[in-house]
Amino acid sequence: MNRTTDTLQKILLKNGMLVLSPTEDLVCSHVNGLAGYCLAKYGCLELAAIISKTLLGSNLYDNQSGLFHREMNLLGKLTKPEFNICKNGFMACLLVCTGKFIEASELIKSLYESPAYDKTNHLFYRQFSQDLIVDCQLITHSNLAVCLALLELKQFELARTLMYSIHTYFWENGYRSIDFEVKDSLLYYLDDQALSAIIWMMLGHTELSLQCYEDYPLTIPPKPRR
Repeated sequence: MNRTTDTLQKILLKNGMLVLSPTEDLVCSHVNGLAGYCLAKYGCLELAAIISKTLLGSNLYDNQSGLFHREMNLLGKLTKPEFNICKNGFMACLLVCTGKFIEASELIKSLYESPAYDKTNHLFYRQFSQDLIVDCQLITHSNLAVCLALLELKQFELARTLMYSIHTYFWENGYRSIDFEVKDSLLYYLDDQALSAIIWMMLGHTELSLQCYEDYPLTIPPKPRR
């Protein structure tokens, strides 16, 4: 783990934020949220806290809504200004783990009040623009990220309700999801199965957790996550 953190700090950490790669000075809320969350869980709280604090003070964070935009460059110019549900879910996880409970709670509240929340299916669409135009695609991973954030906030009933909705809508001997880049696709992603198993275990549902990989149709080649 020390080698990983050393690499992150020497190569990818710039101005207190993680960039996409050594050659791409772009700051993505997904990369920072998920990497920072993992760092915090592995005990690297100081580095995770730096990332959390820096992003909250950056243009990536929208003070009015309490949500994070998708992406910006190191100069603070938004390159992808949309509010993506998955990315905000992982950012909420990071905020909780670095003691930013109020900001994390407000973020989740904003997601539920946003036009991306489908009150009929009790699920979240992929993202919405600053003009509140919704990308009406229901994606498993986006909802799992929010569910994980709810568990970190100890909002167990909301997490359980969301996970049951995910199970009802996406389960078919494994959790299936659309590929937002391929029309009418319905695919199995290994990270969806793994995250679902973790969440069910955190909710105390061992049998449902085991099903995530015992019933997974291994004859179907999984698609790598972009």
